[in-house]
Amino acid sequence: MTVFVQKTQPIDAKEGDLWFPGVAAVYLAGPMRGIPDFNFPAFEAGTVGLRARGFEVFSPAERDIKVHGDKVNDSATGDLDDPKVKASGFDLRAALAADTQWIAMTADAVVVLPGWENSKGAQAEVALARALSLPVFTIEEALAPTA
Repeated sequence: MTVFVQKTQPIDAKEGDLWFPGVAAVYLAGPMRGIPDFNFPAFEAGTVGLRARGFEVFSPAERDIKVHGDKVNDSATGDLDDPKVKASGFDLRAALAADTQWIAMTADAVVVLPGWENSKGAQAEVALARALSLPVFTIEEALAPTA
């Protein structure tokens, strides 16, 4: 089932304008567990691209680094049981609480990275967005040129 809404373009879009009317703050969701480095490179690239388009972005990868340090994603397998990850003090419950609170209280939309459908966390984040009637866009939609 497709959960994405159609992108609308502002009639008078100018360089630097947001691409989606009424959407300023976006949560970036995607798969993490089971992917090398917890997919942080994809989150970083998505965050950079979205910010370049003028969006305020909450990236769970950035949050994890801010709270647990830059080694929190140091795992070749993306496994929460990796000793380096455990040593960082990462707490999945606390991370999901922070993520879902930001979606519920701040987000205007959720943007999903490829593979989100296979992620329990991203599925929960999209479900929360749906429950709140927030639009969900793919990263490709959010970064596509308007012309």
